[in-house]
Order: sequence, then C-alpha cells, then structure tokens
Amino acid sequence: MASEALRIRDLVSGYRGLPALHGISLEVSAGEMVALVGANGAGKSTLLRSIAGLSRPVAGSIELEGRRIDAMAAHRIARLGIAYVPEGRRLFARLSVIDNLLLGAWVRGETDPAEVFSLFPVLRDRARQIAGTLSGGEQQMLAIGRALMSKPRLLLLDEPSLGIAPRLVARIYQTLKEINQRGLTVLLVEQNVRAALQIASRAYVLQTGRIVSHGLSAELLGTDLVRKAFLGI
Repeated sequence: MASEALRIRDLVSGYRGLPALHGISLEVSAGEMVALVGANGAGKSTLLRSIAGLSRPVAGSIELEGRRIDAMAAHRIARLGIAYVPEGRRLFARLSVIDNLLLGAWVRGETDPAEVFSLFPVLRDRARQIAGTLSGGEQQMLAIGRALMSKPRLLLLDEPSLGIAPRLVARIYQTLKEINQRGLTVLLVEQNVRAALQIASRAYVLQTGRIVSHGLSAELLGTDLVRKAFLGI
C-alpha cells in the first residue's frame, strides 16, 4: 500500500473567524492525483490555502508525510515540499517568463528550467517575454512551471482550467497527467467536474464546507449527486 503524503483530520478553517470548512477529513497517497470538486463557496480554495499555510486552521490537523504542519508558517511549509498554484495564477506580471520561473526556485535553489521547458515548450519560446503579455493558457502553464521549479513533493492546484480556451485546457491537463505519472502527488481543485474526474484517480465532493461524498473518480461520475448537481444530467 502506498504511503500517505497528506492526511487531514477534522479540519475547521476559514477567514476572519468565519469557518468555511467544518470538520474536513481526507487522505492523499504518495504519487496519487486526487480531485476536490464542488460549487463556488464550497470551501475548496480554503482547504488548499489551509494546507499551504495561508489560512490558519482553528481546529483539526494537517500532516505531510506524517509531520504536523497546520501550525507552521507558509514559507516553512513550502520548504517541506508543498507548492501551491493559486486560482488566478498570481504571476509577477511585469517580469519575464524566465524571471518568474527563477523566483519559483528560491525554496530549493534550483536554477535550471530545462524540465519545465520540456513539459511546456512554449515557455522556452517565450522565455524573455513579459509574463503579463502571455495568453491565459500560457500564464497557467507558467504558474505551474513556477511551482515545479521548487521540486515539490505535493502540488496543490486551484482551478487550473478557469478562463482558459478548451484547446489549452486539454494541453494543460495532459501535462498534469504526465507530471503525476512521474511520481508527483497532486491535489486538484476544479469546478470543471468532468475534466477533474477524468484525470484524477479519486475525488472528494465538497458542499458548504463539508465532504458529502468521496471515492474512485469513475464511480463518482455515475452517481446521482455528481450527475445532477454538477454535470446537469
């Protein structure tokens, strides 16, 4: 059995004292890709921010490979091997593509972007281009590439398909599949439920800050909850 990369128990977390998560528990095994799906306001982004140390839990625990991290500062969590790609990408828009990648390397001191360029060749072609002038899909590739420069053990992705042309979404998802097949553990947040369940091995369904269903992605695609609430079937 694969070891647990991430273990969350009874997590309560939110913003400014208002909880958005109510007793969340989940596990992600090493080398696994797991999806978190649900509507806007379900608490998906809060969960990722809590794991990354950007939102402070008020109860419960978060463990990375058996080590408690829920009381750690965000920069310490990053050094332990968690990379977070936020919704909206949050690039340094006035800096070049290569400068954005190098800024992502500060945790590990990695300065060679060759692996990122092999995954996203367009970034090599645009290495000296200002990041803010890239298309939405190219910016998302850059945001993922910047996270990969830290050589993470766990990659957190928040809405990677948001506002991106379908053609580039397919390219990004194919690359995420390749990254995962190389052994990187991935926790993926998506409103595009069908796309997320097609790429992830397992998934958790969140509604109003609570997990209401979980299981193998292929099985969840056939449930009434997912088909009616998220796929409109």
